[in-house]
Amino acid sequence: DKKMKEHGLEHTDVVDQMNFKKIFKKADTIKMMYVSAYGFFEDLKMRRLVEEAAKRGAQIQFLFAKKNTQFIKDIETMERNSGLREQKKRYKG
Repeated sequence: DKKMKEHGLEHTDVVDQMNFKKIFKKADTIKMMYVSAYGFFEDLKMRRLVEEAAKRGAQIQFLFAKKNTQFIKDIETMERNSGLREQKKRYKG
């Protein structure tokens, strides 16, 4: 949290899947950081939550990593090694 504040992010939460619905139904401002958000946007329920929040006037911002960078390659390697990503599957992020 301290490191995030050094980068100008005053309030941060790591949100599990159960809290997404609550946040998207109530929050006025939603800011999310993702490496690629591949799984998030494949999930129709999550996309619907974003659409509904936008329709009710919530301000939504996403921050994504730049494509084809060493950062992305390192994340993919870590996720493959930990079993979070299939060995041959490469996200387009």
